[in-house]
Amino acid sequence: MSGIGAIYDALVARCGAIIYPDGATTSVTGRNTIIKRGWLLSTDMLGPDSVKKNNDYITISLEKGHFEELPSPIGEQWSVGLMTLPTIMASVSAGVLTVSSVAEGVASGVIGVEIGQSRGNGASDAFYAYEVQPSDTPVDVIAALAAQIQGSVVSDASLRVDGADIISVRLSGSADMRRILRRQRQRFCVTVWTDRMDVRDALSDILDVGLSKDQWLQTGDGISALMIYRGAVDGDGMQAQSVFRRDLSYDIAFETVESQTGRQMIGFGGVLQEGSSARVQGETFASP
Repeated sequence: MSGIGAIYDALVARCGAIIYPDGATTSVTGRNTIIKRGWLLSTDMLGPDSVKKNNDYITISLEKGHFEELPSPIGEQWSVGLMTLPTIMASVSAGVLTVSSVAEGVASGVIGVEIGQSRGNGASDAFYAYEVQPSDTPVDVIAALAAQIQGSVVSDASLRVDGADIISVRLSGSADMRRILRRQRQRFCVTVWTDRMDVRDALSDILDVGLSKDQWLQTGDGISALMIYRGAVDGDGMQAQSVFRRDLSYDIAFETVESQTGRQMIGFGGVLQEGSSARVQGETFASP
């Protein structure tokens, strides 16, 4: 779920990439620069890595009193994002189900099997499904299905059923599902803390340019947030203690998003009401 925490983390990552470009171990100023969420702690002011001992800090904080609700979609409808195909293959031949892998890597997908007596309309008596686990092999998948199906006879990665037919096998992948719960604008402050005035100017200028190059902030869950610069101000209250501060303020418009993983449908079933009578339609889903 995207929210305040995701914006914090994205700002910390963005500032880190600016101050330590290309994964460098030395900052652009050549000084030790610490980037963190929240305000400075007492140890940051007085400890071994304090501002007063040639360490610079960049903090990310949320300013109170700057919340604005923005229009959001009506109905909170779900939308489909990136789809993932199953990474196994399965086939049925002469009533025997065989599972095989298609590629190296993590196993995934859902496999469904129709079991019953062969009929002209292809209807089945029961439908079994199993969600493939990342560490599964074809043998593991067959074993998991056999544990559900009475009369199963297993041979390596193949399965048949005594007294019944395997009518068909179906495979499905998954997709990222998201819905927007709320849109809002919040003000965040990127603050430079240092014991030198010239370093404050250098660090804040570098941050200002780096954050202004792209107004879109990318969060770790794939959501884009819009950054709008709202000015800078110096905090001179601690200059007598040789601590120099500058705040860069940004209004960030973002969405609070609920995310789930959705599976593609591989079977259906239900009761069709026809006047005073009802009849079962589709598969009967068997309990594991």
